[in-house]
Amino acid sequence: MGKIMAQIILVGGPTGIGKSRFIDSLIEQENLFLRPKSYTTRPRRSDEIRDEYEYVSFDEFETLKNNNKFVTVDEIYGNYYAMAYKSITEILQSKRIAIKEIHPKNHAKLKNILTDTISVLLLPKSLDTFWKEAEHNSQFLSSDRLARFREDQEFYNSLDPYSYPFDIVLTVDLISTPNSLKDYFLYSLVQKISTSALNLKDFDTRNQLGYDLIAEEFSDDKRITTANFHDLSLTFFKSQIEQYARRDQPVLDLGSGRGHLVPILQENFSTVVVIDISPQMLSFIKPHSSGLVKVIGSAFNLPFADQSFNFVVSSLADPFLRKEALNEVFRILVNNGVFMFNSPSKIWSDAIRQSDVYSQASTKFMHSSGLEARVYSFTYTDDELRQLIVSCGFQIEKFEVAYGRELNKYSRIISPALTQAASRLFIELDDLPILQMVTVRKKA
Repeated sequence: MGKIMAQIILVGGPTGIGKSRFIDSLIEQENLFLRPKSYTTRPRRSDEIRDEYEYVSFDEFETLKNNNKFVTVDEIYGNYYAMAYKSITEILQSKRIAIKEIHPKNHAKLKNILTDTISVLLLPKSLDTFWKEAEHNSQFLSSDRLARFREDQEFYNSLDPYSYPFDIVLTVDLISTPNSLKDYFLYSLVQKISTSALNLKDFDTRNQLGYDLIAEEFSDDKRITTANFHDLSLTFFKSQIEQYARRDQPVLDLGSGRGHLVPILQENFSTVVVIDISPQMLSFIKPHSSGLVKVIGSAFNLPFADQSFNFVVSSLADPFLRKEALNEVFRILVNNGVFMFNSPSKIWSDAIRQSDVYSQASTKFMHSSGLEARVYSFTYTDDELRQLIVSCGFQIEKFEVAYGRELNKYSRIISPALTQAASRLFIELDDLPILQMVTVRKKA
């Protein structure tokens, strides 16, 4: 049987690292994951609570195997184990993701059979310390689990610690709480996984909660990095809006936030439609003239008819800068319609987020109360962004990069997030690429 369309996450790690607890927490707290059913010839253990196995005889197992019911078959200590195609397919049809504990030595084999497979490795901070503690407790292990422990030692010690062959590696000892481990995994997963199974509402929910929390404090006088971004892009937006604007046509401000672009837009368009996933952000937008329309909605599912706008703008589009959102912009633009946006440079964002325990697919804002607002942030290299734009059917009209040297034109204080990034990259702030500023046209 050839490859089947499936979305599955394979979780590996030494015996005792907490693979099952990790998966249990994901299934319990996120309505996105399910364990696929597996078959085994071994008897049920007395301490097993979860109903994740079908316990069958050797003859029954052989019959199922001969009828191509299994993805793969493995023999472990005299017993057979197998995942069923049917179970994985049912999970996929329910718009969820299958997740399963699998020994890492079998990850490559499964990746050749199942498409969209993500391999995850859970490791302790120090394998040596982990083995010593496990050795101390090994006297309490059954003979089969002790044999598995010895096999684990040999396998994990053979891995190159500088080049683990897995999509996501989670260092368990560095995570303070189970929820932090779960969040770290989810943010790492966002960059790896296709959205055929991942519900885009997850992006919207997290962004809405994060921006609603921080909305009151999301002003240029309190968010210096954002203020620097606004300064760097102001001239670009003004010149491009004046070049393309037609006052008799409406404009859409996508992901408007607190309406940074609204004054410029109302000077050039009779009708300005602002849309954002955060109601709290929109509540801070004050019209400078009549003709302002506020809409709460998702960039991934814009509530507008096909070809309903000639012009769409977005200041700091990184919370939703993915193919799905660009496809929506393409849909609502008329032929030859224009989309103008900016986004943080990946060079800057990767440098400033490199020490963050979370994935580089997110950013965080601290509220004065001490609460943390974490939201998605998708950034790209210049080449990656160009490829993404073209893949969605757009023609690039203008692509500029704003560097740190341009901040000298403004009197604002410079954000430590920018100076720290330059320092980590061993370059001068003047040479730090900070923002990508892009104008594209929908090809007729």
